[in-house]
Amino acid sequence: MSANFETTIRRLWAGLRLPAPTFRDKPEVTLSIDGTDLKLAETADGRGLAVSGRLGRLSADPGERDGQTRRLLQIGLGLMASNCSWVGPDPDDPAGAAILAEARFDYADGRGDRLIGVIENVIQAVEILSPELSARSRREPDHRGGTGGLEEAMIFRP
Repeated sequence: MSANFETTIRRLWAGLRLPAPTFRDKPEVTLSIDGTDLKLAETADGRGLAVSGRLGRLSADPGERDGQTRRLLQIGLGLMASNCSWVGPDPDDPAGAAILAEARFDYADGRGDRLIGVIENVIQAVEILSPELSARSRREPDHRGGTGGLEEAMIFRP
């Protein structure tokens, strides 16, 4: 765990008026904001923080999973105009069905307000995208399947 990690987390906790953070073996901490748990972990290269929040899990139903993925990509693309987070599979989930939103903060930036902005972006992405992975009752499964290419087109003649 680098000194930059500890210093950045201590400053963040102090700025948010939270009790001093507890550091464990791994360079990561959990920040809970309004019921949303965010993981703040040092990046593999040690040059910054990865801030991530779990959206949920993709459906086991292939048709529904395709629809969920399509919607996540469409909405995620729209978020890119004002949000620095990205959406992808959780690398800690061996099944690959858990999806998270993540954004990076470089220690070299050093600005606490920038880190707060990164955290806000991840929370926004979690709040907007989580419903796409929630209860099946709100969405009908997508049974279209296929690629929609010309090979699937049918022509009916009288």
